Amino acid sequence: NLNDEHEFSFYVQTCDDLTYIPDNNLESIIESEFPFAANGIEHDNYVNTIGLVNPGNDFVAISNDNDFGPIFDLNGIQNIILTNYYTLNINNTFTSGELDLSNCKLFDSSISISNNQYISSIRLPENYYINQISVSSNENLENIYMGDSLTFKNMSVGGSGYYEYGLCNVEVSGFVSSNSFNPWTSSNPQITISSKLIDLSGLLSAPYQTPLNLSAFMIDMRNNISIYNWGDQFGNVMIGPFIDYEWIFSNLGITPNVCVNLNNQSDISFCENTDGWPNVFMWDGLVQGEINYELECFTDNFDCDFSNSIKPLITSSKRQLVKKVDALGREANHMTNQILFHIYDDGSVEKKFIVE
Repeated sequence: NLNDEHEFSFYVQTCDDLTYIPDNNLESIIESEFPFAANGIEHDNYVNTIGLVNPGNDFVAISNDNDFGPIFDLNGIQNIILTNYYTLNINNTFTSGELDLSNCKLFDSSISISNNQYISSIRLPENYYINQISVSSNENLENIYMGDSLTFKNMSVGGSGYYEYGLCNVEVSGFVSSNSFNPWTSSNPQITISSKLIDLSGLLSAPYQTPLNLSAFMIDMRNNISIYNWGDQFGNVMIGPFIDYEWIFSNLGITPNVCVNLNNQSDISFCENTDGWPNVFMWDGLVQGEINYELECFTDNFDCDFSNSIKPLITSSKRQLVKKVDALGREANHMTNQILFHIYDDGSVEKKFIVE
């Protein structure tokens, strides 16, 4: 029992378990580096699982390195087991399509996935406990999915640089834990994500004072976690637009707002009236857009092609009045007994006639 809020299954390997390794080069390196992993058959795409448990140093980095030769292809990898604070590094591989790690078993370890040009989606392990999840700089990555029973402590997910606009959807589920089995680990739980859509509706628990740093167009926070649990020790939550908002403004001439979908009106009132939850986002000291807390704004039908889907995001219930003009287009000083046109910052215009 990890944190008195849920239970997880603990896997105990047997001596005859095999781990499927779909790349012959990686299989050779593992069997060379970890002799107990060798099953006596070369290039059969399998190694002994027990040889990968507590290998004595960090798990071999699965990466393209001049010393290791060809880039590894991890499509179909299964049954990796990693325990006791080690890190599984998947870096600069030739893996394409979906990287499915759902059957891998990481207990009190970490996973880092970066600089993989051809990975389009990632499925993280479905169970067990991960200290740190780090995903960054994967050029064509669009979607990340998590198992409903996965427990993790820290998550850092981003795109492929400041102007990267490929990462579309990150679905976060499972449990956030402040505990660790490592007595030397003292870091606090935290979630940092940059993606067009961030879906936190699958989260089942998170401890009090869990920091959030979210950059997105739409964020779904309709889960059973109290709104008061989010934020650092001072109650501050960081929310802003997906990092491509400057590109959008330069190329499409519009500034998207951020919508945060909450459970109820009480949560909305709390976020709108609490200093720790932002209502606008700034750039170069200027207000660049709004953060709107709403009940029905998140949609799974969002098209990650900006030109098709970004315009609905600029329609804001908090639009700002730019000026008032009369029927001749002159800026009006007298506000009653004449037709006036109210021009707003989102481009909309309203015609009004106010009788004194």
